[in-house]
Amino acid sequence: MTTQAEADDFANRFAEYWSKPTVEGLSGLLRDDVRLAAPRTPTTHGLEEGRQTMAGLFELIPDLTGQVHRWGPHPEGLFIEFTLSGTLNGGTVSWRAIDSFELDDEGMATERVSYFDPTQILDQAQGATA
Repeated sequence: MTTQAEADDFANRFAEYWSKPTVEGLSGLLRDDVRLAAPRTPTTHGLEEGRQTMAGLFELIPDLTGQVHRWGPHPEGLFIEFTLSGTLNGGTVSWRAIDSFELDDEGMATERVSYFDPTQILDQAQGATA
């Protein structure tokens, strides 16, 4: 069972990561055998696959950052609600997400499932106006 203190620690590290995200910085949050799932992207298995997916996202949106709004523990980890934003195809793109993390005993994520509506990102990536 994840305690509030453990959730707070992870959420603070997550917020710090998203203030200046890098592919390398993922190792401060995710275990080597992490499973990552999100809408419209293949589920990845392992930190290296996660880094490759994140590198592709940073290639698409180089100035991507995130702002955490709130979080709370659940039995296996925590939920984090946040907004990601950056520049895509010359325009600003922003979307809210809720990530559910499962944590190990050392506070590292073993799994992340992200929930968000990808419509705005897909429209802008294809050059459509929302």
